[in-house]
Amino acid sequence: MNTEESLATRLEATVALTTLVASRIYPVELPEQPTMPAVTYRRIDTPTGHLLDESRSSWEWPRFQVTSWATTYASAKAVNAEVITSLDGFKGELGGAGGKVCWITLLSSYDLPDPVTGRKRVMADFEIWG
Repeated sequence: MNTEESLATRLEATVALTTLVASRIYPVELPEQPTMPAVTYRRIDTPTGHLLDESRSSWEWPRFQVTSWATTYASAKAVNAEVITSLDGFKGELGGAGGKVCWITLLSSYDLPDPVTGRKRVMADFEIWG
């Protein structure tokens, strides 16, 4: 299971989050006519590192952005709060058996309305170490 699949599995298994968004957790972008509220996630970048005696990078700590979408600001904030509760400080096998062994830290959370659609969105950036 790759990191993206592991992250999605973790979010989908968070009851308080799925109570708000059901199964509307999407990679990268929303579908054309989405039902709200919903969540999208995407890899922003993947810094890597290696020891001096290694020819290739042996570890990485990808950064992901998880966006909470809704028709109201209050709903977007509520979904974002559950995303943060699900991910921030997580340590273990992300996604369950076969997932990525890691720990997750919240880097930032910020509001960014979508002026084109009028949807409200709150974004949270996380680093996944492991």
